[in-house]
Amino acid sequence: MAKEGCTPLAAASPDKRHIITKNIPNGDGFLVVAILNILHIATKRSRFNGSLWDADDDRARYKAEERFYKTIADKHAQVERLLDDHKDPNDPLQLRLKFVECTANHKLGEMLRRHSTERGHGLSVIADMKRRTPTKHHTLDNSVLSFLDASDVAKSMAAVGFDVIFVNTDETVYGGHISELHDCFLELRKLGRRVRPAIVMKDIVLHPIQIAQAAEYRADGVLLNALVLGTALKEMIIACLNMGIEPVVEIHTKAEAMLALEFGANNLLVNQWDRVHNLLKPTRALEIKNIVGDDATLIAAGGIINFTQVHELALMGYDAIVLGRRLSYDDIPEFVERVRQWQSPCKSILRLSRDMFFDIQEDEEGIEGRIRLKGNHEKLLNEMNAFYGRRGVNASNIQANTDSDAHKVEPAHQQPIENDRNRNGGADMDDKIVTVTYGNPVNTTFVKNILSTVECPESMIDTGQYLAERKSEMYRMKWYVERQRWIKRFRHHFHNRRDANNAHRLKKAIDMYTAFRLYGTKLLKSKKSNIIVEKMGQILRQHVKAAYEEAPRDNLGNIIMPRPE
Repeated sequence: MAKEGCTPLAAASPDKRHIITKNIPNGDGFLVVAILNILHIATKRSRFNGSLWDADDDRARYKAEERFYKTIADKHAQVERLLDDHKDPNDPLQLRLKFVECTANHKLGEMLRRHSTERGHGLSVIADMKRRTPTKHHTLDNSVLSFLDASDVAKSMAAVGFDVIFVNTDETVYGGHISELHDCFLELRKLGRRVRPAIVMKDIVLHPIQIAQAAEYRADGVLLNALVLGTALKEMIIACLNMGIEPVVEIHTKAEAMLALEFGANNLLVNQWDRVHNLLKPTRALEIKNIVGDDATLIAAGGIINFTQVHELALMGYDAIVLGRRLSYDDIPEFVERVRQWQSPCKSILRLSRDMFFDIQEDEEGIEGRIRLKGNHEKLLNEMNAFYGRRGVNASNIQANTDSDAHKVEPAHQQPIENDRNRNGGADMDDKIVTVTYGNPVNTTFVKNILSTVECPESMIDTGQYLAERKSEMYRMKWYVERQRWIKRFRHHFHNRRDANNAHRLKKAIDMYTAFRLYGTKLLKSKKSNIIVEKMGQILRQHVKAAYEEAPRDNLGNIIMPRPE
């Protein structure tokens, strides 16, 4: 731990100071903040009994931390070389850094939320293509997918039914290369923009020039690590939006989740791996979900092997799952198909029914502890699916199939997979022949009419609608963070969180109606008709009335509304 009066960097060991401080140029705020934030957060991490080593073995833990710090330092040196190679002002990457992309690309958001709508909830599936992994655990099969040509594997994953593909571009840690990002795009665009999976660059991103490189190679998204970036995350998210690429923010704790939401992140990836200490926390995704509303898109990653885990995450309201080690299993086509067939009512219904599905134990401070499924939740889920017109989930066999999911099957090469007409837009079966190969893929995809399938990046993009939806999402996220902060500040005035939430609702309704009467009426009448303005005022008054009726009251019937201290 850092000594009092010293910065975390100054209080670190000599070896850590050498690793962190070498090759850091003066004035590079992104990298300095990121490195300092890693060391500061690492000193606060608690121990976990599920570690690969003994919890009392400080030497083993020290090695894991040093390996993580060295990885960041090596990536910092790579970014310096990248900046030096592209320092020409007319370089394409420099031009992307200086100018704003006028065409928005929301392919990633569409694929992540394509199965979860107001009518029902389903899961999107993400393939994490990597040749190596820095995380290992004695309870898991630590083998990963082995392949030579990333574009062929991406093509096979698209045929299996994956909605998003993570292309690892880090050579040292994950065994990838930046050129594979563009190769995957060139191969997948033959399927058409509506059909092909979204492509996300997965790397240790420390500088906006890496985002520019991802955009130059036609990636739809980029993965940002909140642990690594810290407060620099906000600037990186803004850089993504300026370059027309969607960010996916990787979080590990509730504090990082709130920080990402405050900075305007819409796509959150909850990683159950503690990257600093190489620990697996299998219930982390379930715990973090409760503090994040339904407006943000949530992705679960880390140690997802069997269908029981998928079932729990889907019931909790996650939008997508990431499969990494699971890709090396021979039954991956059947597993993905089972995930895609999982259906339930919409996420708002699942949120209201959470206590019926899960048994949540809380400690004395009200912090959620152990979370597990109730034994009779299968019957309730099938009844809800029947009531809302959703296809039933065969949940009775979930526990029985857990053991079969957890064991790896011997590989069988060149298994033919039939095309899904829904994913191919009703295309003729003769137009495309796909063979899924595990191990070393082979080229087996043929497209007859290349002109009819080449992707047009500007096609089917309604910029006005996208900007309006984006603005609405940002306002909802802003109000959610504001409500959580207010409840945390004045929670002691109320009996429970529901009363605090109702009190904040009344406060917000009064503030909005007051602002409308003082300022909004004159401004709106200059742009809208009097009928529309009066209707807006009527709606705001109804909100105030409804919030007033549900507001918490004391024994005398007075509304409990604490004032700022």
